[in-house]
Amino acid sequence: MCLTGCERESHINYDVHGTLRAQHNGAGIGSAQIDWSEQIIDGGMLQGAAELIAEASTSESGEFQLSFERRQAYIYHLKAVSDSHFPLNLSFPPDDLRPDQVFELDLTAAPVCSISVRLHHTGLATAQDAISFRFGEDFDCVCCPPEERTWTGSDLDTTLTCAMHGDRWMTYWARVELLAQDVDSVWIDSTWCPAYGQAELVLNY
Repeated sequence: MCLTGCERESHINYDVHGTLRAQHNGAGIGSAQIDWSEQIIDGGMLQGAAELIAEASTSESGEFQLSFERRQAYIYHLKAVSDSHFPLNLSFPPDDLRPDQVFELDLTAAPVCSISVRLHHTGLATAQDAISFRFGEDFDCVCCPPEERTWTGSDLDTTLTCAMHGDRWMTYWARVELLAQDVDSVWIDSTWCPAYGQAELVLNY
């Protein structure tokens, strides 16, 4: 006999409400894709791949809402992708969320600016002339590579391009060695890159 009092335990849901804003001015970012994934423990074992369990698109003011069923999660992952901004990848332990209250998030994404640096040998030259250049380590992201690079020769004309956080300064370092002219000079400076725009730097030597 089936007893009506023996009912399956009701599901428990988590609710996540958030706002995605531009880092430089606090404006809401609309039409961003928000993905919420989890890694679960099944049979006492941590499952390797994260599973997408909720997704949303931000409103014009940058707001979004997510709802999903509570399971034996080990970690939650949030990914936010929007045009002209660097993506966000964040992780949250399950203890941060409670079924009796909304989990509130206020997120910021950095705007993208494209920067180009032209290295151009314009003076009297020899094959031993050299220039070294590197960007500064100014950002907590994989933006412009900070590794030093060196070029030699008499006819260098090359352009380096990369994407950096907008509305920020990018520092740089350059060293020029012109052996025939007994020149060994170092430049240390910075250049401004506007949000959603471009910056150009020309180093003639």
